[in-house]
Amino acid sequence: MEPESAPPFRDPIGLLSRSPELAALARSSTSLRKAIERGRPFDAYRALFWGKVFGRFKGEAKATAEQLLAHRRIFFKPLTSAPAMMTFNGVGTSLYGSADRDLDDGTYVATLFVVVLFLPIFPIASYLVRSGGGRSWTFMAKVPMGLVTYLWQRAIGLGVLGVVAFGASAAFEGYGHATLHVVNGLDHPVTAQISGTPAVTVQPSSEASIRTPTGKHTLVVRDGDRELESSTVDIPRGRGSVVWNILGAAPLYVEEVVYSPSGADAPKGTGQIFCGDSLVLQDSVDYAFVEPPASIQMEKGATSTTRKHLGIAKGGVDTCAGYLVQHGQPEKASHIYLTVAKAEHLPAAKLGQTLEAMIALASHEDAEAFAKDLLARDDSVDAHRIYQDWLLSTGQRERVLAEYDARAKAHPDDADAEYLALRLRDDADPRVPVDAAVVRHPRHGYLRHMQIYAHRMTLDFQTIATAADVLREVDIRLWSRDVAEHATALVALDRGREALDMLVTASQSSALDPPDAKIVQLYAFRVAQKLGDSGPGLPKDADPPEGYQLFQRVMCGLDIETAEVNVLKNEDMKGALRIARDARKLPDRALDDVRGASDRTLAQLPTTVVALLFGEATLRGDAAVATKLTTQLGPKKMADAMTAYVRAGTVSEDLRALPFEMIAALDFVRSRSNTADDKDRKESLKRARKEDALHGPVSVAIEGWPP
Repeated sequence: MEPESAPPFRDPIGLLSRSPELAALARSSTSLRKAIERGRPFDAYRALFWGKVFGRFKGEAKATAEQLLAHRRIFFKPLTSAPAMMTFNGVGTSLYGSADRDLDDGTYVATLFVVVLFLPIFPIASYLVRSGGGRSWTFMAKVPMGLVTYLWQRAIGLGVLGVVAFGASAAFEGYGHATLHVVNGLDHPVTAQISGTPAVTVQPSSEASIRTPTGKHTLVVRDGDRELESSTVDIPRGRGSVVWNILGAAPLYVEEVVYSPSGADAPKGTGQIFCGDSLVLQDSVDYAFVEPPASIQMEKGATSTTRKHLGIAKGGVDTCAGYLVQHGQPEKASHIYLTVAKAEHLPAAKLGQTLEAMIALASHEDAEAFAKDLLARDDSVDAHRIYQDWLLSTGQRERVLAEYDARAKAHPDDADAEYLALRLRDDADPRVPVDAAVVRHPRHGYLRHMQIYAHRMTLDFQTIATAADVLREVDIRLWSRDVAEHATALVALDRGREALDMLVTASQSSALDPPDAKIVQLYAFRVAQKLGDSGPGLPKDADPPEGYQLFQRVMCGLDIETAEVNVLKNEDMKGALRIARDARKLPDRALDDVRGASDRTLAQLPTTVVALLFGEATLRGDAAVATKLTTQLGPKKMADAMTAYVRAGTVSEDLRALPFEMIAALDFVRSRSNTADDKDRKESLKRARKEDALHGPVSVAIEGWPP
């Protein structure tokens, strides 16, 4: 307590004249005294409140403080003007409450609130008012808010500040950070890690996000403990979507999604595919790796509106490679495929025919790097085949012949060494050396595979069937490459029922990869069709691409209806199916279709139809059509071999590598030659019928084409 002799304190607004009791209480509270002397009645009210809470007033002083706090009008501040009040559709300001009422003059304390739907949301201030009736009031003075409304106001204020602070923090974080979307086109999950962040798992054909500071970072992708790739990634500031495509293998795409009012047809949007690109930057993406909605709210009067969608197509690296080949970028397709195969460290035996085809399309540098890397870690026959093919493709035939002849001589009892030397020879009649090798090594898979091809041009179906039977027993995966030859040989030998049973059983083998099993199922269906059997149907696909079943029917020699083609959305598919349908009976129209078709459309054609139309164009001297179809036949040397056979009956090593049905197409075309004698034409037609024993597109053309 202050001594009695203490000088009286100042009271500039007359607060003590309103309530003299405050003087005694101020001697117990420094903050209350300062508020009175500074002429701040609201601060005085708060000081009185907190003095009571913290026990600064005892006995009668405490009771006095409680009485004063109950009369907030004592601590009023004069008004210069009344507050603005209005509401519209339940939103605005309104008075609530009637505390500290004076029955003599009708005044009371009310609080002005911001209201939404007539509900009080935020307390603005408390006033001493007198009701004028209805929704009118006279504002006398401003008074302190009560405890509840004071805390209410401060809580909302702090919340707003928190939101502002959070927004500022998020803006600051967003300015210096970015999200890296990592996409995986491989067929198994991998982990990806940016320096300084935890690793994330990226599932096949999926995306995972990494939040990271902008700038340069090291990105490491692993398959278990093995590193697939490590790259420096410069993540830019302020770009919409930043994507890292692992090994460039995922078929990443961006498309315009066009919306139109209900009942109207939306125009078709544009799109772009990014295959082989590791870092992809895209601005203004509305839907990144999420499916866009079927419909959106549009502005009134709008005829259409566009959104941008970024996603991953199905099929992984196979889809990417196929797309690039179709769009005239075979070397880029091969580069992606070889990059993935090299990073995966797969043994040569698991690489399959697709990779062998990709090596044939690769640049010399890519093929050399892959072949050498593979052979350094894999001494299998499959690895040596790839290495040999690289040497042959780069004009090093003499080198590879000498190298593998020496290898065979050094290991005379080694079946692999003998096969690898034998496959490099270009004998006019390969049957003799191949059959001799088979006698020495009857259960060597690749020798049996070679025997099938050696006897194909002589239509020795019995030897082919025997070799294929043994091959299926010793290596069913390798046999699946020759399933067409095996099925054709058995049907040509009138052993169709045996062929059907064998194919159905083989298609269920767990040793076959799903794509190979589907091919076996397709030939089972074709044999059943040939026998008039209602047995196995066309192979099913969980999510078949558009037109898939129609193309399978074309391969089986079955007709397709125009209406079935017209409902397809993919114009390239529609164009290819129209060409295939015309090729059944109308060669002139089919060739005209080819002349006006894009490479993307022609890439969809079954190879037998391509061979049929290429042979016919070659026979007619239609260089324009023949040239367009050449790109669909693989390396140019294959088209040269087919041309030599159509024109002069020349049988080359490359021609022997063709399946029965493609040779049947060429033989049928030769049977139509005006320069050949009648005997040769009849012999060629007879061969074509035997080679197409499964009655595919060639047999349909034999029956349907005009002379």
